[in-house]
Amino acid sequence: SAYLESKENPSDEIKPLTYSLYTGGSYIITTAFLILPFFIFTSGLYAVLSMFFFALVAIITYNFYISVAKELKFLPRVVEMCVITFGVAIISFGIGFLVKHYFGLDI
Repeated sequence: SAYLESKENPSDEIKPLTYSLYTGGSYIITTAFLILPFFIFTSGLYAVLSMFFFALVAIITYNFYISVAKELKFLPRVVEMCVITFGVAIISFGIGFLVKHYFGLDI
């Protein structure tokens, strides 16, 4: 998607292949940090709490970079991304809990 986006908005500053490699690399690193706690902790609770912590760190880091690079307000962007990210996560975990409780399925 990053490759196609950069092709749609051509610029001398942004090369589609470079843009897509940076985006893909950052996705892989972020995903690795988010799943790492599940390989470290035997407790599901510690793993989930650690995952949320790493997600918060990723959101703060990304928004700090964007707010400095594009001179945007930092806090409103962090709050917006946290509400969306953690809201979707809580809804997903809630659906998983309900499915397990009522249907006996682990998803």
